[in-house]
Amino acid sequence: MLFTADVSNPTVWGGTYFAQPPNVELFHPSAARNSVTGDLVGGMEIEIFDNTAWDLTWFRFNPQPPPGFFSQDGIMCGGASGNCASNAFVWPSIAVDGPRIITGAHFFNTNLTAVNEILAVYSTNGGGTYALVNAATGRIDNSAVDKKYVSFDIKGTQVFSAYWKGNAMWYVGGTGSGATFQSAARVSDNTPATAIDQQHAVVVRNSSAGPLVAWHDNRDGNANIYFASFQRYTITLATNPANLLVRFDNGAWQPAPATAQFPSGTSHRIEGQSPQPGGPGVRYAFSQWNDASAVNPRTITVSADATYTATFRTQFNITIGSNPAGRTVSVNGAPQTAPYSFWCNASATAALDAPSPQTVSPTSQYRFNTWTDAGAQAHPITCDASKTVTANFVLQWQVTIATNPAGRDVVVDSQTRTGPYVFWCDDGSSHTISAPGPQATGPMTQYRYDTWSDAGAQTHSITCTASTTVTANFVLQYQITITTTPAGRTVTVDSFPRTGPYTSWWDAGSNIGLLVPSPQTVGAGTRYSFSAWSDGNIAPSRTLLADMPRTLGAVFATEYYLTMTTTPGTNVVPGSGWHPMDDNVAISTTGPADGVTDRYRFSAWSGDFNGTNPTATITMNGPKTINANWAHQYKIDIRFGAGVPGTSITVDTVDTAAPITAWWAEGSTHTVAAPANLAVGSDTRYNFLSWQGAGVNRQFSVTVTGAGTYTATYTEQFLVTLTVSPSGRTILVDGTAWTPGTPLWFDSGTTHVFDAGSAPQNGAAGERFKFSAWTGGTPLGNTNAVTVTMDAPKVLTATYTRQLLLTVDSSYGTPTCVNPAEPGTCWYAENTQAQVTVTSPVQVGGAKYVLTGWTGATSTSGSTATVTMNAATFLEENGVYLGLLIAILIAVIIIVLIVMRRRKKEPGVAAGIPPPPMQTQGTQMGGTKNCPACGMEIPGGATTCPVCGAAV
Repeated sequence: MLFTADVSNPTVWGGTYFAQPPNVELFHPSAARNSVTGDLVGGMEIEIFDNTAWDLTWFRFNPQPPPGFFSQDGIMCGGASGNCASNAFVWPSIAVDGPRIITGAHFFNTNLTAVNEILAVYSTNGGGTYALVNAATGRIDNSAVDKKYVSFDIKGTQVFSAYWKGNAMWYVGGTGSGATFQSAARVSDNTPATAIDQQHAVVVRNSSAGPLVAWHDNRDGNANIYFASFQRYTITLATNPANLLVRFDNGAWQPAPATAQFPSGTSHRIEGQSPQPGGPGVRYAFSQWNDASAVNPRTITVSADATYTATFRTQFNITIGSNPAGRTVSVNGAPQTAPYSFWCNASATAALDAPSPQTVSPTSQYRFNTWTDAGAQAHPITCDASKTVTANFVLQWQVTIATNPAGRDVVVDSQTRTGPYVFWCDDGSSHTISAPGPQATGPMTQYRYDTWSDAGAQTHSITCTASTTVTANFVLQYQITITTTPAGRTVTVDSFPRTGPYTSWWDAGSNIGLLVPSPQTVGAGTRYSFSAWSDGNIAPSRTLLADMPRTLGAVFATEYYLTMTTTPGTNVVPGSGWHPMDDNVAISTTGPADGVTDRYRFSAWSGDFNGTNPTATITMNGPKTINANWAHQYKIDIRFGAGVPGTSITVDTVDTAAPITAWWAEGSTHTVAAPANLAVGSDTRYNFLSWQGAGVNRQFSVTVTGAGTYTATYTEQFLVTLTVSPSGRTILVDGTAWTPGTPLWFDSGTTHVFDAGSAPQNGAAGERFKFSAWTGGTPLGNTNAVTVTMDAPKVLTATYTRQLLLTVDSSYGTPTCVNPAEPGTCWYAENTQAQVTVTSPVQVGGAKYVLTGWTGATSTSGSTATVTMNAATFLEENGVYLGLLIAILIAVIIIVLIVMRRRKKEPGVAAGIPPPPMQTQGTQMGGTKNCPACGMEIPGGATTCPVCGAAV
């Protein structure tokens, strides 16, 4: 073989010899170069049996670096009996693309098949190893027809094969560098079939347009080279999401969309990389193609332009950790050792669990504490991002809380447990343990807490740093009751006073010191004296062994105290002292002789015995206090003063004839009341003044502290009978207005002023009363205020004159009341004659007014009016304006003259004849003149004054 690395320079061709035994022939070589390693890779027909059997062998050769190397890598059939070595020449073909190699030839051997068969092998590692093509069958076309003269080409992982089959040219494509072959397709359309007479002149090549096939063909009678290619279609590989990696026929990965052109009818491998990275913690996993096929990679047969879209699921990398690491976690029901990572479809859920506890050793374990996502011990998570979820575990130690003896109660973290109690304790955590005591084990039997093995207090905390055992030690106790009869007595137990019944617990085998104090006083009047113990022992002091539950009693005798008291100055028998219960005791009391102003009188026994006999017998059935009650009495005298005509005095609400002598008990309180007054006839009486010895109050109370005398003194009084005429007037008695009907009693010898008032007192409208005189008194007279000396009963009468007001109304001038009761006024005594005068005429400004008459109580027309005053009276003066009166008078005269003139007309005179002229009077009519009597201006023709009536 000749070879060179540079074909442009023939001087550098080198040679090598494919060493075989001298009788082994080598034919029909085929070679190519590995562009990666520079190796020359070849296939060659090799003679197996001299001129009867041939086979295919393949090799590699590389002269660099010197001395180079040569390797015969394999042989298709070999020389063993029953192999596939061909009985005719095999015509090998080889194709190389980088480390990918395919080589094959056709074989005829009846041991193999009845027809010529093409067999091939492929390598993906530069010839290091070879494998039979097409799922290890070695055949590129499984049809039972003669197949010869194969030609291979390879690009990437895609294999192109052309060959003679059944007098025609065929093509078949392969993927995976030859691992799989697709369906074969006929290339030539030769007619007749014998037109292809040089079958081994076959060439196949891959180009940008797809596989190209050339062959020797003489269908037209000439030796020609025919060329063919396939109808090509564009296949597009897309992804969802976009831009993910895809490839054709195991070629290089490329981002989608990726396109390739393939001959119609050829089959090709399409693939979406799965999984493929999408960023930190994110990847994409193939789901399906757009035609619902879930096969990836898959083989398609090209028949038209087509787009295949691979849909991918987004997946997130989920790490399930543990703290500390190495703990077991459960992911979707499967146990895993943390940290455990897996890929999870977006929006999917994964079920997490942290099995707990997890054993470390027989006395230590880990318990689940928390998840970092705060989920429950078993909970799902949603795959929505790349994440790490860590299960936190806590180291625990086995702790045993034991008791001695076993079976006693202990309290661990407030929970009652029976020892030995075993629990798991978090490392470094503290727990409170307690040995409750006492603990009952039967009637009157119990265990008391004694000590802990760790020297802790009865209730204390322990900190868990390792497995440990802590033991509570208990002591057996018996209940012993010390009673007393009667109950409630004191017994000294182990130097401490106790009240029976007293029950307590003592350690088994201990001694109890007992002492009974005697006697024992209870309250103010009862005591108890020790008699004996209930077991017959009479010693008040003893020792008792606590060897079993028991009750022991101390028996007492009861005594009661008798308290005897009496009123000072008296005696009782017996005196105060103690007596046995139910003892009968005789009692008695005596008092002193009577004095002049005081004395003692026994009244009764009081307290716990009642009786009025000064001698008696009592039974001591309890403490008793008995008092002999004596009344210490004092002499009390109560009387009226000398000359006072009293007959009885009220003592303690009872009217008692006076004078009174009474014996009142010391300390008693009494009420004494004297009569307010004592009548002597209707107008003379005695009025209470004071008590000699008790003060000025008519009634007094006295608490008896000694003998006493009380005298009621009185003052003689006379009645003043006062009358007012007429009634209703105000009288001042000693400066105070007297209320009619109120009696006026005054002390004998006193003087009093009665004042009827100097000013008149008003009555009804237009009425008043003027004091006139006093009668019946001394002195009498018309002085309004008189002083009366009370030397006897008095009768006084104040007389008033009734005055009436004359009211005069005048529009002009000033009326004058003549001789009134009081000058300058118009008040007149009742039933007297009143006169009023008025001036007329009266000049007011430029006008004169004249009196025309009176109205009211009189109707006179003169300037003086007189009325009788039997009631308040009203008069009104009536005047007229003189000018107006004259004008009216003139008008009247003119009217009269006109009427008279008309009456003088002749009845028969024609209307057109004027009347005869009036007769002229000797006196001119008309004008005015003054009245000589009143001076008023009157008409000039008037003969009588129309104002005053005088002739003019």
